[in-house]
Amino acid sequence: MLSANNSSTTPGVILVVDDQEAVRASLSAMLRRLGYAHLLAKDGVEALEVYRRCADQVVLVILDLVMPRMSGREVLHELRSAACSVAVVLCSGQTEEEVAAVAAEGADGYLLKPVRLAALRAKIHEVLL
Repeated sequence: MLSANNSSTTPGVILVVDDQEAVRASLSAMLRRLGYAHLLAKDGVEALEVYRRCADQVVLVILDLVMPRMSGREVLHELRSAACSVAVVLCSGQTEEEVAAVAAEGADGYLLKPVRLAALRAKIHEVLL
């Protein structure tokens, strides 16, 4: 499922990738509240398809680490192997040490679930601004 919000406080679009509908909906609501244009993808395979179609617009990928069909780690490696410079923030409910270890493989940062609005705002500013 894809959705977008047309208002934006940053040039570009944020792609949110998570297999849990409730998490996608929550992040979407927070991004809308912060004024960011965004797209949603339900897994890694769909994320890469969306990214390839919209690569010229997507400036940040918020990526769940554990998903069916293709993990966040696999998506991260796919993006980086394509010499893609898009910012990637991992988002997971795993321990901070586990997420940080994967983030060290080429992500620009990470968020721990459940994501709070202030943490999301701060991470976007840290990575993009």
